[in-house]
Amino acid sequence: MSSSLNSQNKKQTQEEWKVRIRVNGKPVEFKIDTGADANVISYKLYRKLRKDKTPLRSSKINLTTYSGESLPVKGMCTFTCQHKSLEIKTEFLVVNLPEVKPVLGAATCVDMQLIKKVFMLQETARKLPATFHKKLKTELERMERLNVIVKVDQPTSWVNSMVIIEKLHGSIRVCLDPKDLNRVVKRSHYQLPTTEEIMTRLTDAQYFSCLDASQGFGSIALMKRVQTFAHLTPRMAVINTYVCSLVFQAHLKSFTE
Repeated sequence: MSSSLNSQNKKQTQEEWKVRIRVNGKPVEFKIDTGADANVISYKLYRKLRKDKTPLRSSKINLTTYSGESLPVKGMCTFTCQHKSLEIKTEFLVVNLPEVKPVLGAATCVDMQLIKKVFMLQETARKLPATFHKKLKTELERMERLNVIVKVDQPTSWVNSMVIIEKLHGSIRVCLDPKDLNRVVKRSHYQLPTTEEIMTRLTDAQYFSCLDASQGFGSIALMKRVQTFAHLTPRMAVINTYVCSLVFQAHLKSFTE
């Protein structure tokens, strides 16, 4: 077996990504290396951290740096690591080089929630029939006046597809396609009832009232920190939606129940 480790003998960057965690109850500052396949400590540090005289376990792993240099692996051990309220058992390769800095590899960084996966999406604008261009421009201007959307003049990591739906009377509805967003967002799931499901509940009903919710999806504002995921792109510019259809669906559920 072999594992890789970014070279620590080469010129270091001015700022390294470091974190202080407790190993067997003792604080240790580690370098976070998401390019490393293993966790590494020196033999000198291992002797300070171990709680008893249990010897190192043998290891057949060949540890190399990013530049191809081989590091002498003396053995491996398992220590208890704690960061904030999270505590896990972690395996370390012990290297017989006193100058080696403690390193946490990618897998342990994820297990200890030290890094988060960054999702990015850059959808291109979909082609529209020429007959829709003027209608789209008019509708976007209307939505901007109502503060439902706003133009974005800076780079963004997430841009959704825009879907145009033509209504029966000829006007259009501008929609954000959340297909990719739904795969990564944490949300409550609510399935809108079908007409048949609603009709079965109205069998013995005698009195009815009508609620016009045609603009309901644009009635609840998005929080500032999640607006960055609500960008969509027509051909003329990237725009950001300020409203949240998912929240409206949740309120609709409580209302219908």
